[in-house]
Amino acid sequence: VRIKNRNAFEVEVVLQQQVTNPAGEVQSLRSTPQRLQPGEEREVVLPAYRFAQPQGSYTFDVSAWVGDQQVSRLPLPRKVQLK
Repeated sequence: VRIKNRNAFEVEVVLQQQVTNPAGEVQSLRSTPQRLQPGEEREVVLPAYRFAQPQGSYTFDVSAWVGDQQVSRLPLPRKVQLK
């Protein structure tokens, strides 16, 4: 995921990934905090997700957080169908 600090000050960003498995259970995975200077842009690799069930539909929803405030979110959750 590519992130950019559009502020005039340094920020610390955490990416949060919500994964919904075929049974409807939600698991939350967080990236390590990323400290960005004003205007800095960086690509962040999200934590790997282990697929517990070999088949079914999984949904991945990613948002960016600064402190306790959500500052961005991918426009549409990504769906993965395992067969």
